[in-house]
Amino acid sequence: MTSDFPRTIKEHQANVRAIPCVITAYPWPTIHHCHGGSMIEAGHDSGGGQRGCGEALILPIKADWHVGDQGIDYGVGVLTWELWYGTQMDHLKEVNEQLDYDIFQLHEAWKIEAPPRGR
Repeated sequence: MTSDFPRTIKEHQANVRAIPCVITAYPWPTIHHCHGGSMIEAGHDSGGGQRGCGEALILPIKADWHVGDQGIDYGVGVLTWELWYGTQMDHLKEVNEQLDYDIFQLHEAWKIEAPPRGR
């Protein structure tokens, strides 16, 4: 794994949390682990649940759009959410442009070597 990647899951999550919500630009987002919908179409998720795409492919989302009534998890569901707010894959591409490393390469690296959780 390249040294440019975050060393731990916690470090990667902190980097993503530093980006405002991809829907509302709210500055204190939660972390959404991408799954289903566009992620299956892109070949990144086998449909294995809410962490189906692993720890690298995550989005910063305001809590209401994550787990609230309008949320992708426990709210309207993945397909309706993507119809309303755009695909997870498109939002991941936006997040990828804002980081100093490639989250899709990180995802592939972490598939080979499990990332440390971190402190």
